[in-house]
Amino acid sequence: MNILKKIISELHRFKGRVSLSLFFVLLTILAGVGLIAASGYLITWAALQPPILDMILILVAVRFFGISRAVFRYTERLFSHDLTFRILQKLRVGFYNAVEPVLPAKAIRYRSGDLLSRFSDDVDQLQEFYLRVISPAFSALFFILLTTVVTAWFSLTLSAAILLLMVINVFAIPFLIRKKAGDITDHLADDFAGLSQFMNDHVQGASDLLHSGSHKNWMAEGEKAIENISDIQKRRTKAFSLESGFYTAVSHASLPASFLILLPLVLSGELSGLLMVAVVLGVFTAFEAFEQIGNAVQHAYETRESAERLDDITSVKADEKPKKLTTVFKPQDASISMMNVSFSYNKDRVLRHIDLVIGAGEHVLLTGPSGSGKSTIAHLLVKWFEPDDGDILIGDQSIRMADGASVRKFISVVGQHTRLFNTSLRNNLLIANPDATDRDLIEALTAVRFDDAFAKLPNGLDTQVGELGLRLSGGERQRVAIARALLKDTPIWILDEPLSNLGRAMADEISESVSELTKDKTVLHITHDKSRLNMADRFYAMSDGKIWFKRLPGPYRVSTSSKG
Repeated sequence: MNILKKIISELHRFKGRVSLSLFFVLLTILAGVGLIAASGYLITWAALQPPILDMILILVAVRFFGISRAVFRYTERLFSHDLTFRILQKLRVGFYNAVEPVLPAKAIRYRSGDLLSRFSDDVDQLQEFYLRVISPAFSALFFILLTTVVTAWFSLTLSAAILLLMVINVFAIPFLIRKKAGDITDHLADDFAGLSQFMNDHVQGASDLLHSGSHKNWMAEGEKAIENISDIQKRRTKAFSLESGFYTAVSHASLPASFLILLPLVLSGELSGLLMVAVVLGVFTAFEAFEQIGNAVQHAYETRESAERLDDITSVKADEKPKKLTTVFKPQDASISMMNVSFSYNKDRVLRHIDLVIGAGEHVLLTGPSGSGKSTIAHLLVKWFEPDDGDILIGDQSIRMADGASVRKFISVVGQHTRLFNTSLRNNLLIANPDATDRDLIEALTAVRFDDAFAKLPNGLDTQVGELGLRLSGGERQRVAIARALLKDTPIWILDEPLSNLGRAMADEISESVSELTKDKTVLHITHDKSRLNMADRFYAMSDGKIWFKRLPGPYRVSTSSKG
């Protein structure tokens, strides 16, 4: 798995911090073992009422182990969490860099709730791979070896018995029960992603559901999904409780086992009774190192599932790899030519042998019913997707071998749904041109006739537009989108149903603004509204993925472009 390999490579990169973290993990557990063993030795010895001065050394040892355990635990947490956050930062940045080149071509295969779950929950799941998998596994193996060697010095029988109990606790119980829990929750992440998508749809469509009377049916479907997840979690919790019971039973079994094996040595005088108490309690405390093994196994299963879900997005097949840029993309003019272009979403053919020519400075209107492929043409022009066949030229230069970002520098898109972020109006405008001054922003808003609305804003450019820009009206959001296109200042504009969600009066007003702003631009206006024909030099009609040319009936719009 590419994602897990990346995490392991990051651990190797931070090997110094990893080593320090593991070192303090071991010191913490050793201090705990020493504390309990020394305390048992001290209490047993104190029962014999020796001179207090004879007990000074063991008293100091108890105090040392008690204080050092807290210090070592704090230091270990400091290093391990610092390492975890560093890995998280690398994961998030690396994941974004891996995903960005293949989106939105791949995003169309996933629902938004599922994508959000992968970006947040799955990445968060991977961030603690070291803390919850690597560190507990290393500690367990170290203390199996250490305890086996130390107990063998007192008794080989004791060493073999404790080794058997530790192997049961570290390997048999966790892997058997966590494997069962893993099978139960095999697709729990997918179920949570489905619930996330359901909630996203519910929030965005709540008003429509209430008005249509379908709210109760929709809620029943959501409750069913929640009950399914709850049932899975209950079954998993029962498995974990069973594991915890077995772990406690095996850990406590080490007490009578150690006592019965060492007792004959005490009775024969080969071993001090005080030392026997220390060994028995020390061995029992050593099982603390295995307490997180069950969680480590479960986290390993969940990490694998999360890594597979992330790999599904970031992995790029041979035919999906972006072609290497061979030439600098600098078209001589803003003309557009699509020659024999065909395209499919997965196996569904959307465009069939499209031929479309738009001269520099020409305004072309593309009409057709929903689903005929109009928006797909816009997606191909901005290189969100690559055509299956044919070629696309801008200014007599093919975009096939060009970098998508360099192509999009020449094109502004105003779509049907304006994407505004929950931040200030200024920040939403600066997306188009980060170097623009406040004066530039205000001039752009004035050009799109947003000045009256701007005067009513409480904080001017610093006004927060709200989630999805809902503090602005539909017409105001659309004007902001046009202002962004104006700030980007590109020679080509693509208008993809920009007026479809507006009332007739507002649509006419914005249409007039756009017509003025794009006099010297090459414009492809995608719409199903044929009343906009007066905005175009000519228009094309689409149906079932095919296109044909039609001249505009009546007077042409005044244009400097040549008429075909």
